[in-house]
Amino acid sequence: MIPDFDYDAHLKEAPDVWKQRELHWHCYLSRMDGSTYGNEAERRDLRSPAAPKVIRDWLKKPQSALMLTPKGPGDAVEWLRGQWRGTGFFNNDRPYDQALHDLQSGSDVCWGEWISGGSVHLHTAVVSTAQKCH
Repeated sequence: MIPDFDYDAHLKEAPDVWKQRELHWHCYLSRMDGSTYGNEAERRDLRSPAAPKVIRDWLKKPQSALMLTPKGPGDAVEWLRGQWRGTGFFNNDRPYDQALHDLQSGSDVCWGEWISGGSVHLHTAVVSTAQKCH
């Protein structure tokens, strides 16, 4: 028998993988209508402000696509919280706690949902890198 997993205790751990890998993050935001969301060519075009199909491709987008370079995982999560505030999604802290844990573990975070009655796709991404880019 597999024992129950205590997700709440798991999220209280504060991994430091991000420090070991010397990671920092880039925060990105895209609001797309349905035609842009479904336009494969536009989303694969690294010059386009539309969210890419491959999350790591955000790092190849023009500098103007970059919304924030947070100082640490907590700052990145606060940026996410600010983008999603008022959308009706994530009305408790659990997604943000998970995002913090993921960032501390060296993972990227990407969230996307249809908002505004389904007419706008809100896409946020926090992408890690060890590159000395700024």
